[in-house]
Amino acid sequence: MAISGVPTEWAACRASQIPATTAQSHSLSSLSGVTLRQIALLGQRARILVIDNSLPIAEALVASLVAIGLETHYALSGVEALQRLTFWQPHVFIVDVNMPEHDGFAVARVLRRIRSTCDAGIIAFTALDKDDFVASGPVRHFDGYCRKGGTHAPLLALINGMLV
Repeated sequence: MAISGVPTEWAACRASQIPATTAQSHSLSSLSGVTLRQIALLGQRARILVIDNSLPIAEALVASLVAIGLETHYALSGVEALQRLTFWQPHVFIVDVNMPEHDGFAVARVLRRIRSTCDAGIIAFTALDKDDFVASGPVRHFDGYCRKGGTHAPLLALINGMLV
């Protein structure tokens, strides 16, 4: 399912820029032997976009990430996330998988096709366990997986592992 509303001026990434298999850490490490995607901040403050249709979850995660110094915002849908890209470019996207309208797999696929986001980190943040997540759709567009619930420490470890 493609996400409508993507401005035509956003050119697609070349296929060679999109890895055939993604680097996984945390719970997806068994799926790939590739190292985790590295995102160079070049002296910039890290920018994170949380995409989750649950407002309380999105707000709680944003508060947690802001508290440790990350510039973080949220979008309640894939379409809203794409609209934000016109004025703000995240280094990492944290994407819920089970969302109405466009699921996280569709959102990740579109983000990999946009020139300005194709090299960004994309982490699946979902209530699904690893096996259900893998069975639900193509995981190749994600760089990591973190199950919702408990502390945000595993998610923070994924983010910190990407940023250089």
